Amino acid sequence: RRVLFRSSGAITHTDSQGNKGRTPAGSIQVMSAGAGIRNSEYNMENENTVIYQIWIEPKENDIPPRWETHDFPSTFVSGTLPLLVSGEYDAPLYIHQSASVYGGKIKKGSRIQHPLSQNAYVLISHGKLLLNTTHAVKGDAFEFRSESCVDFVTEEDSEVLIITTP
Repeated sequence: RRVLFRSSGAITHTDSQGNKGRTPAGSIQVMSAGAGIRNSEYNMENENTVIYQIWIEPKENDIPPRWETHDFPSTFVSGTLPLLVSGEYDAPLYIHQSASVYGGKIKKGSRIQHPLSQNAYVLISHGKLLLNTTHAVKGDAFEFRSESCVDFVTEEDSEVLIITTP
């Protein structure tokens, strides 16, 4: 299972099942190719494309191929980050694994405390913030094991992804 998040630009997807689509910035996409699918993705735009590609191994084999997209939250969040992708909980996009992807935009000067029940990988896709006690900027990533919560305090408007895994 692959999860892609588009930070800027767009990607055009085609595959051997006849699926074709354009995933613009601000979208998150899942694709499963476990049972045999050929796919291609191209930047057909007149601007640079920035993507974050996350590979999550499925918990079972021979999963039917599929491709889906969903909009990343476009408004600022408060409280906790919304669930976007999961194999355990009700989320807009499903994956075949006990993992989840949360994400959202956090307004400058805000504080978000996001609970964790699994190991987590935190990616800062935009902005500048304090993550627990560490300063973080666009492109930084952090791994958390055995933590019960991550605390974000933004120094400028920011965008964050949290990937939780067993």
